[in-house]
Amino acid sequence: ITDLTSVPRPSGWEGESLLRLKTNPREQIVLETTFGSPSDPSAGPVYLAARKGRFKLMYNEKVHPRDRFSRQGIHLFDVVADPNEQTDIAEENPGVVAELLGPIAVRLGELQAQPSFASA
Repeated sequence: ITDLTSVPRPSGWEGESLLRLKTNPREQIVLETTFGSPSDPSAGPVYLAARKGRFKLMYNEKVHPRDRFSRQGIHLFDVVADPNEQTDIAEENPGVVAELLGPIAVRLGELQAQPSFASA
């Protein structure tokens, strides 16, 4: 924050500026959450998404009974042409769906190997 605002760092401050961190942009991004809790798979079904370029694939094996907004299944959106994610284009883009399901399948395998998730 001090680097962004040009405020000098107080003496004795530890840490590094986030502005100087080297980043390695990822080609694909996988996101996950559970209904009502972002990090506890035992709290409910895990919702997964993968993003690459303009496409975002949502994968919900199950939907929590109190979740009024999410839909079960696989849904693909062009977030540039459809930023509010209203039009599911999965059927018209099977190649994109298959490509983005890959990292989701990997993450599902990792989650299922965790003892707390396997018992949920």
